[in-house]
Amino acid sequence: MKQIAAIILAAGSSRRFGKSNKLLAKLVDRPVLDHVLSAVGTLPLCDIKAVLSEQSDEICDLCNKHGIGWIVNSQAHLGMGASISAGATAIDGVADGLMITLGDMPFIKEETHHALLTAFSNAPTGSIIAPTIDGARGHPVIFSACYLPDLKNLNGDRGALKIINANSRLAIDVPVDDPGILQDIDHPGDLE
Repeated sequence: MKQIAAIILAAGSSRRFGKSNKLLAKLVDRPVLDHVLSAVGTLPLCDIKAVLSEQSDEICDLCNKHGIGWIVNSQAHLGMGASISAGATAIDGVADGLMITLGDMPFIKEETHHALLTAFSNAPTGSIIAPTIDGARGHPVIFSACYLPDLKNLNGDRGALKIINANSRLAIDVPVDDPGILQDIDHPGDLE
């Protein structure tokens, strides 16, 4: 199995959610981010870092509970690209691939994570692995380590889509029966 690291993007401003931090909003009986940290923390990964916008005691406690390291991205206000850059820089050099997952996507199934890790381990060098459902590409996405320089240079709010599009011939879609790959928490009603 190839060595895969992960970053969990948890530095968003929750503008659409209201005044509270959506990552700390209760989903069933625990915070949204706790679900994500729990799912990613059980995977056979060589390193995991959560990327935060500030050092929140509650979020840091959640990371510590799951044995997940964290970094503060002082440039989080610049958008998702800046958080990916900070995370890729923190992971650089320790893995064959980097899985990027979002802290506000708690519904991704365990089987989906394992299907992506297996697909990446069996894929040619330079591959990008992403889950799809009904033809729609979702999260998380695993990038081969050769994309780390590009990931470290991202900024703005577009994330890594431009890297996927520029390397579409190397992108491998993994069909899954998991609507959770498309479902994030943006509004309080999404917790229903």
